[in-house]
Amino acid sequence: MPTLFVDAVDRQFLFGVGIREHGNPDAHPEHGFQCLFDTGAQASAVSPDVVERLGLTASGHRLIGGATDKDVVLKCYPVQIKVYAPTLTKVPPGQEPQFIAFGKYVEVTGLPYQPTKFDVLLGMDVIESLHVSMQPMGRMAVSN
Repeated sequence: MPTLFVDAVDRQFLFGVGIREHGNPDAHPEHGFQCLFDTGAQASAVSPDVVERLGLTASGHRLIGGATDKDVVLKCYPVQIKVYAPTLTKVPPGQEPQFIAFGKYVEVTGLPYQPTKFDVLLGMDVIESLHVSMQPMGRMAVSN
C-alpha cells in the first residue's frame, strides 16, 4: 500500500490532489490543486477557483455553522477527490498521474472565498476513509 508522507509547514499539512465532477464518466481528474488536511472540519470544501476550472454544477445547498453565531448557506458540488501517490514528480504529457488507491465521491461545500494557500479543504468526510498517523518532527503519513 503506497504511503504519502507530508511535512507540516507553518503547522499546516498541504499536499496535491486531483478532482473530477461526480457523475461525469468523461471527466478526467484535474490535477494541481493544493489541499489542506483539516481534522476539525466535518465536511470537505473547494475554492471558487476549483468550481470555475472544473465547471462544477451545484447539486444543492448546505447550512454551515462556524465560530460565529451566524449560519451560512453555501452551494454543494458532487466530486471525486484523489490523493497523489508519493512517487509523483512530473507527469509526462498524455499520461495520468499515479494516485493512492483512493478516490472517494463526496458532496463538497463551495467556499465563499478564495484561500491563498490551498484550493481544497479535506474534511473528516474524506479523512475517515484514510489511514493517517502522526509522525515525529511534524510529519504525517497518509495511506488507504
